[in-house]
Amino acid sequence: MMSLLPAGSRKIDWDDYAWFSKFLAELPPSVDSMAHSGAYLLHTGRNGLFLVEHRGQTAFVAVHPNIECAALVLPAGAHFAPELWSHLCSSIASAGLNVTLGRITPDFSMQMEKIDFFRATTEKTLDWRYPVTILDVAKLSEMRGSSYRGYRKKVNRANRDVPIEIADQRSPIYFERYAAVVHMIEKWADAVSSIKNFDTKHLVSSNLAAYHMGMRQIEGLSCKIYYAGNSVIGFSAVEVPQNGGIANGIARCLDRSWIGCSEYMYWNDAKILSDSGYGLYNINGSETKSLDEFRSKLRPYRKINLQTFLWIEA
Repeated sequence: MMSLLPAGSRKIDWDDYAWFSKFLAELPPSVDSMAHSGAYLLHTGRNGLFLVEHRGQTAFVAVHPNIECAALVLPAGAHFAPELWSHLCSSIASAGLNVTLGRITPDFSMQMEKIDFFRATTEKTLDWRYPVTILDVAKLSEMRGSSYRGYRKKVNRANRDVPIEIADQRSPIYFERYAAVVHMIEKWADAVSSIKNFDTKHLVSSNLAAYHMGMRQIEGLSCKIYYAGNSVIGFSAVEVPQNGGIANGIARCLDRSWIGCSEYMYWNDAKILSDSGYGLYNINGSETKSLDEFRSKLRPYRKINLQTFLWIEA
């Protein structure tokens, strides 16, 4: 991939996380906080992530995590860089690879529709098919009012029969339950692959990569397993930037047979984040309509539509 990019492009990996996070924080602010999330970009670009700075414009290129012989071009913060995006897409396509421009915010989408060689398309293999959901963590953690009645019942139901325990990446239990975590991830992937229309192996690899993220013991990442007795029933990975403000949900999966588990995990995240001084929580977009509808029950603070564009150079 590097040979297709302008001179001076840089490969980014987890050893660069601290520097990369500072770099992202200095970019023009985007309404999509994932455009400033080192954890999200490194996780999405786990097969290869590159920073491109060329002629005063900045962008990222990732080897596509779910499609063979494909690449993603992603915006850097709120940098509107159509010339660089076009250059990158053309260069990558010339090598016979499929390439798309992803996570384009509404203000940029309107402008991109006027640019030759780009055509808007429905995202089919990544996590913004349905809108990005931003939660108010204080409201979600307090669960007050009739609008949260059903949500409260599910949270209480989850912990009623067998107490749910939680271990983060600092706990030996996080490492000791490796086999149980893998089993839970595989069970979840088998259950949802047909619903999401995603390949099971990609669902497994995505969440397993996020679980391994916790093993890196990186400051600013909070990875947790939820367990009851001998069973692991959930996993979540959240980026908690040092400058506060908005946290980013990187990955989440759970035992779908455990009633209220999803609600309980969101509530626990919200409570911890609120107590730590965070106001908002970006739980990213949804791959399915049913997941988007479920997240609407969390009473979002905001939803953001993101767009994918195909490169269709003649």
